[in-house]
Amino acid sequence: MSESRLRWRYSVLSALTLFTLFLLFSSSASRFKLSGWSDDSNIDLSGQFEYQPAVVAGAPVQVPAPSSDSTTLQHGSHPPSLDVAGPGKRPHKIVGMVFAGRKEYVSILDCYLQRNLVRNGGWLDEIMFIMHVNRTQDIVYLHDLTDNVPEYTLHEIYGEEEEDNRKPFSEAYKLCKPGTLYVKIDDDLLFMEDNAIQSIVQRKVDNPECVMVSANVINSPAASWVTQHHLGATKPYLPESSIPDGFVDDDRRHMVDWRSSTLPHWESNSAYNFTIGSSPPFKGHRWLPLGKGDYHFTPADSIGRQDNISLAKNASSEYLPWTVAAQQHYSFLEHLEKGQLSLYKFDNWTYDRTSRNINFIAFSGDDVVKHPVSGNDGTWFTQKLPSQLKQSAVVDGSAIVVHFGTRFQTSPSGGIPGRGLRDTDLLRRYRSYATEFICGKPWGSPMH
Repeated sequence: MSESRLRWRYSVLSALTLFTLFLLFSSSASRFKLSGWSDDSNIDLSGQFEYQPAVVAGAPVQVPAPSSDSTTLQHGSHPPSLDVAGPGKRPHKIVGMVFAGRKEYVSILDCYLQRNLVRNGGWLDEIMFIMHVNRTQDIVYLHDLTDNVPEYTLHEIYGEEEEDNRKPFSEAYKLCKPGTLYVKIDDDLLFMEDNAIQSIVQRKVDNPECVMVSANVINSPAASWVTQHHLGATKPYLPESSIPDGFVDDDRRHMVDWRSSTLPHWESNSAYNFTIGSSPPFKGHRWLPLGKGDYHFTPADSIGRQDNISLAKNASSEYLPWTVAAQQHYSFLEHLEKGQLSLYKFDNWTYDRTSRNINFIAFSGDDVVKHPVSGNDGTWFTQKLPSQLKQSAVVDGSAIVVHFGTRFQTSPSGGIPGRGLRDTDLLRRYRSYATEFICGKPWGSPMH
């Protein structure tokens, strides 16, 4: 046999071997999940994965039946019936619309989204990821994610660019179709009650005169006013003032226990000198619980005693300081551990046709087809369209989700150095909770 033919056979066999190894790796990779990571590291991420039995795409999932034990399904939620809205009322299709996507957030949100797919017992038939990022690692991650989940689709939006060279959100709503109900979800939603999507969808279906229905969003300026000052859900917390022994600032290798009961009590040699406008003490710091009578030393109490109160209550901006947001997050995790999320709940609250943030809302495709979204989508849904149609926009207080933070709460702003909430360990805590209770588990399985 000639030397050239031998060389040709060797090349073919080598290519087949490499292709086989690629297929084996691809099939096994889908069974793994990300346990922790850093968005600003160039270190190889392969060592961060741990084995996790996954929900197989397209496979039926056995949703556990409601138990007589009230702790089985958190907060009295029940698996939804897709026909609960009655004949002719439920939209033909319910589609999630995620404005994405920063990998550090979407990698947590993904667990909640998959849990809420129809095949896993939830209500979402499909999830559209609207790509609104320009970091290479985010773009690669979104392509990989949407390639591996059948119900996920990825869309790029086009139109006149904004100042930061990204397309305006309003362009994405041109993808909406009549006869479909949409749930718009921000990519930095880090917790979602099982009943959240069901509840806002049902309220929208039952109240077609509402332009949109928002969930009860923890760390949204308007909702924060309700939960903090009217429902009294915020607990006394302050950041630790010095780096503790054994501290590890490494999201890639170090996971934390999300439970507030594992936190030490707050101590400081400098008394209570942390203010609402202070910068983060160090990257990766924790907020620690104070005594019951020490709430008046905290940022959340301070904002209620300053002229800022009108801004926190009425402004359409992202004003709420990172310090108040951090206190709310750690308070939420404490109530989550204790099974006390009922403290945050109310029936509904009607927006007064002023511009608000829309982190998690249900709306009708019919509305945006007839009345195309223009300009800021939050202003459109909460102010312009309700005024134009003489209809309302409401908050469903029974549907709880958690929003991590606005750009002003997660980056240097107002002369305050540091990255605000990004300099806490909150992302690790929400990732830890999702890993324990949400990832790879069907709708209705225990959340606590």
